[in-house]
Amino acid sequence: MVNFYFWSELLKLKFLEKSLTDLAEYGFGINLAVRPDLFNRVGTIVKQCNDLDVDLVFWPLLSYNNGYWVNAWNLSLQKRWIQKLMEQYPSVHTYTLDLEAPLNFKGIKGKIKTRKLAEIKHWRKVRQEMNELIDNMHNSGKKIISTNYPTNPSGRRAQGTPRPTNADYYSYMVYTSLFGIFGNDISKDNIVAYTGQKILNTHGPKQGIIDLGLTSGGVLPKFLPVTTKERVVSEVSICKYLGFKRIHIFALDEIRKDIRSWMEELKNTRPKAPPLDENPSKLGLLFRIFRTFLLNESFDIID
Repeated sequence: MVNFYFWSELLKLKFLEKSLTDLAEYGFGINLAVRPDLFNRVGTIVKQCNDLDVDLVFWPLLSYNNGYWVNAWNLSLQKRWIQKLMEQYPSVHTYTLDLEAPLNFKGIKGKIKTRKLAEIKHWRKVRQEMNELIDNMHNSGKKIISTNYPTNPSGRRAQGTPRPTNADYYSYMVYTSLFGIFGNDISKDNIVAYTGQKILNTHGPKQGIIDLGLTSGGVLPKFLPVTTKERVVSEVSICKYLGFKRIHIFALDEIRKDIRSWMEELKNTRPKAPPLDENPSKLGLLFRIFRTFLLNESFDIID
């Protein structure tokens, strides 16, 4: 059995409330972005999820000026924010730590800031602080998902986003919509299959999670391409073939009105072998590039 979760980043809470009954009927969970401006407003969502038995995961984020995602630059602020959430909403048992470079570090200045930060605060120190944060959350009875892009660990460490070693689950954002017109269906299916197998080889089906999409650009620039239901269904069928037990879809924001159709097709999708398993000569140029340059390092979190 596969457990499905939708991300919800920018969907207004009043619209999310209307979707919870549908999520409950199909057994889907939700990874809910919780920023400081929503602190006193998510209580109704927490209560409804409890009442409807919808598995709610908090996705703590900061403001744009404070770097938004979890990273070396804002880790001390994130610790305080997460502690505040745990105290206010004790019934939420799972949190996602989204490890990405500061959203406000843009352009050449942003690259300079990132490089200087890495010199001042070594990635091993950052990882130690992340592990300590997670230990504290474990002591409060929380489960932790560590999530980031599946690019090479050396690049993530340089950005100040090393993966912690003590999370309960590890998810990877394999968003084929980002390839846009540059990759055909064969390449996209193979990238999902190749990356998915690396995730499972590293973490196993109990800890490994794959994130598919994008169905919405979220807070990122609106020119980012999004994908279709047919593409996501194809990728889900491959993930079922590989043996994933948990799949995340980004995001509920733009597909809310068609959510029942999405859930119906996702749940009923049958496992499908990827092109590289059916015919090893069918790889696709974009897949070859990704395998050679972006996915050529191990996902192993122990360095």
